[in-house]
Amino acid sequence: MNNKLIKKACVIDDDKLYVSLVQMLISKNDIPVELIVFENGKLAFDYFNSELKKVSPDVPEVILLDLNMPVMDGWEFLEMIESLMPLMNTRLNVVSSTINPAEVKKVQTLDFVHSFMTKPINKGKLLVKLKHWQAEEIIPEAKTSIDRKENNEWNQGSDDKQDNENATLL
Repeated sequence: MNNKLIKKACVIDDDKLYVSLVQMLISKNDIPVELIVFENGKLAFDYFNSELKKVSPDVPEVILLDLNMPVMDGWEFLEMIESLMPLMNTRLNVVSSTINPAEVKKVQTLDFVHSFMTKPINKGKLLVKLKHWQAEEIIPEAKTSIDRKENNEWNQGSDDKQDNENATLL
């Protein structure tokens, strides 16, 4: 395991309340993470595309991506960023208010997505994950869909399953 503290995280979401919640949790709990925020997928993709052209790119180790945004939504971002993911040591997590089973299933088929979490997010569980960012090694390859299903990261329904889903966010 790598004990390296995650230094940078990225939120791609136009929901100002959700973004404020993440910023507040980081600030109030003295979590030493630089947070970069983009209100749509285009701004985020342009950032990653530009950063990866540098000799020493500085990309976040964790991305929290919403699906429903203006300009370029999360689906379009996922399509565009897929080819860049092998170049990054980043966990991409989808955090969305969608309850459409077809959309959840579609996200499940994307091997480069680490996890899916449904909004509204439980602040306590998110805080636990923020405080434990250094607990697991960040690896270039995302878990496979089979690994995620075996670990119940995609399951939804009961409180126990929701707790597991929240606990595997990052």
